[in-house]
Amino acid sequence: MTLVLAGLALVLTACGSSGGASGSSGGASGSPSPAGRATFTNDRYRFALSYPAQFTRSRPKKEAEVGSGPVYDVIFADRNGARNGDAYLDAIDVSVYKLARAVTPADVAQLTPQLQDMLARSTGSLSDVKIEQPLTRANVNGVTGFSVRYTFTDAGQPLTVAAYFLFKGKYEYQISMQAASEHWNALKPGMQIAVQSFLVR
Repeated sequence: MTLVLAGLALVLTACGSSGGASGSSGGASGSPSPAGRATFTNDRYRFALSYPAQFTRSRPKKEAEVGSGPVYDVIFADRNGARNGDAYLDAIDVSVYKLARAVTPADVAQLTPQLQDMLARSTGSLSDVKIEQPLTRANVNGVTGFSVRYTFTDAGQPLTVAAYFLFKGKYEYQISMQAASEHWNALKPGMQIAVQSFLVR
């Protein structure tokens, strides 16, 4: 199966000093959650997740057309965590891409070669990249796709990234968790809960 996938930007370079967003954007809202957690819901793209309360939600990036980037992007960053200049390194990024056509669960396995090729090209320009978990099939609350984990170095700072590529209908939901490698073990459980809580209606 050949499908034109959206560009997969695996490296979190956002989370600058844009400030936390209040109110709604693109049908987005925040709400109380169990202690230590906050809930984010986007009605337009029909997804929700719970994230660590110490993370701050940034303003979504500008929407894009099919194939030219994410149609929606939201970032949750630990503003007390590692930084590189004005970029916050400890963060969760959820990007929504609109696909050229709908993908069924049966189609997902056939996307493996394309994703492997994109992953190789995306990580090929990174410094000291090491794939810790190769591209693996994933299922998050009934939404199927893939996950990968790797490390690399940015401006002398070792970083760890775990990325999920999930497909439902005409949308790809990309969830990227990134942290300074020295913070990874401490932050991973909370960020993993965000992935496990991810729901698409």
